[in-house]
Amino acid sequence: MKLPWRERNLRGQVLRFGTVGLSATAIHAGVYTLLTARWHIDALPATAAAFCCAFGISFLGHRYWTFAHNGSAFSASLLKFLCTSLLGLCSNAYIAWQLVDRMHLPASSALIGVVFLTPLLVFVLARFWVFAAPRHTPGYDG
Repeated sequence: MKLPWRERNLRGQVLRFGTVGLSATAIHAGVYTLLTARWHIDALPATAAAFCCAFGISFLGHRYWTFAHNGSAFSASLLKFLCTSLLGLCSNAYIAWQLVDRMHLPASSALIGVVFLTPLLVFVLARFWVFAAPRHTPGYDG
């Protein structure tokens, strides 16, 4: 059974989103490990540097591959994606705080939000806000 174009496009976007996300995570972990273990840089600056590297990979991957975006200006989508990424970070922190500190569940319970809820939030915002096709584009089908 062949899926309609919209469903194939969504499935492809979800798979590409996951691939870019895993790549960015690997870059983050690699940069962090290199800076802390090899060059003995403190955790906080190493985390900031790793985040910046992963953010760049994530933004470029999602802009040009996941969503094949050519709508808004580069700087506009960059700012929107930064806001979305920071919201994702806040979402992870909030979920962890609620589940672990407030509800006294095991720390591993916070992974539910990190692995499922936050990526869903980021995907929806990226698809419909950050990299949304302009509504006036001829032939655009949502």
